[in-house]
Amino acid sequence: MLNRGAKIPTEVQQRLFEPGKKCARGGIGLGLYIARTCSERMGGLLFFGTTARCTVFSLLLEESVDGVMTLMPKPAGLAS
Repeated sequence: MLNRGAKIPTEVQQRLFEPGKKCARGGIGLGLYIARTCSERMGGLLFFGTTARCTVFSLLLEESVDGVMTLMPKPAGLAS
């Protein structure tokens, strides 16, 4: 995910994934916490980098997409 907003201040970066840390534009402050928790439970990592021009969030999963897809139920029309 790419965010072209202002650079995330250093003091905010340290708390970015904590639950309940609201931004100035509203929200309840759970999105990044939930995303990181889910990625870690799947054996992955959620991390970010920020510059004066943009912030990039990246998700790295250990398992391949094919491995994850085998865990998901197949749509009724594709079941074999």
